[in-house]
Amino acid sequence: MLRAYGRLFDPPEARRLVAASAGARLAIGIYTLPLLLSVQEATGSFAVAGVAGGAFSVGVAAAAPLRGRMIDRHGARAALPAMALVSTVALALVAVLAGDASAAVLVALSGVSGAATPPLVASMRLEWQRVLGEGDERLGAAYAFESALQTAVFVVGPLLAGLGLATIGARASLGASAALLLAGSLVFAAVARTVPDADAARDGSPIRLPGVLTLVLMTGLADVGLGGIDVVVAAYAERRGTPELAGVLLAVCAAGAIAGALVYGMRQWRLPLATQLVLLSLTGAVTIGVLALPSAPVLLGALLFLACAPSAGQWAAASVALDTAAGGRAGAEAFTWLSAANSIGVGVGTVLGGAAVEEWGTGVAFLLVATGPLLAAVVLAVRPRTLA
Repeated sequence: MLRAYGRLFDPPEARRLVAASAGARLAIGIYTLPLLLSVQEATGSFAVAGVAGGAFSVGVAAAAPLRGRMIDRHGARAALPAMALVSTVALALVAVLAGDASAAVLVALSGVSGAATPPLVASMRLEWQRVLGEGDERLGAAYAFESALQTAVFVVGPLLAGLGLATIGARASLGASAALLLAGSLVFAAVARTVPDADAARDGSPIRLPGVLTLVLMTGLADVGLGGIDVVVAAYAERRGTPELAGVLLAVCAAGAIAGALVYGMRQWRLPLATQLVLLSLTGAVTIGVLALPSAPVLLGALLFLACAPSAGQWAAASVALDTAAGGRAGAEAFTWLSAANSIGVGVGTVLGGAAVEEWGTGVAFLLVATGPLLAAVVLAVRPRTLA
């Protein structure tokens, strides 16, 4: 494993880019919880806090392709600072105005912050292509590394958020994470060197390309399973009278995703990418479905590790397939379409899983959300030529 991933960092520039992006990525993993609690403390309503969190997520998903197109047309060096500044100011205003501004203002600021969130993963993806070279065999490992790193950010980030909440409070934690986002984005923009694509607007949106559409549909459906796991595991823990168990089980799930990404990136796979994606989707459907079996927490943890392992490997494989599907055009925008599909899929899975738990219990809920990756495999099986 060390040899497989060590080759990625042979160019010293790769090490600088990953280190430079780390702070801003970590900020994105931190500020969700302080944002929700700042709004809740200000309004006295978890419902309003949920709306603010939803507005943030909708902003992220809805504006993702536009942010990607800005990166393609102007380059990360020019576009990222402006986006980071807008997102940071909006977050900072929530922290400053909480308690004085109306709920509508706080929700609107949350939406603005989400819409302007800098697309660091998409930007880093372009930097990997530039540093390693388009078509380089190491790109698969690079994308797997990115998938594992992004999953790790959303494990470490909430832990740091919890520490901040316990020591300096929600509003101060939100302000600190906003400052980290701006500083990290500026540092990354300073070392990014991707050449802007002036023809990105003339070529039209990459979502029109059949292969990109296939990958977007596949990602949205597959990630219904991930969104469902979050809420169903929370319900499982709550109904056992140990709600804190949910955090442990979801951490195990994240560890499985990290392991899956790292294992996928360790070798060159001989199977066509469409076949790889079908197999990963089917594996995800089966392993999520197995979670429906009655089990003690220890066994459920082991099953969650296995159920989450295919997801990050699938994301890495989809990233490799996207290089061909997008035909080298509008690379950042194409990737942000996948990110938007991920957000939508997770959201749909959360809604379906929550409704199924209320109506039929956790077992049926796991089976229901497992149909997401199963349908993703069907889409890929029906449209394999679009990825050729």
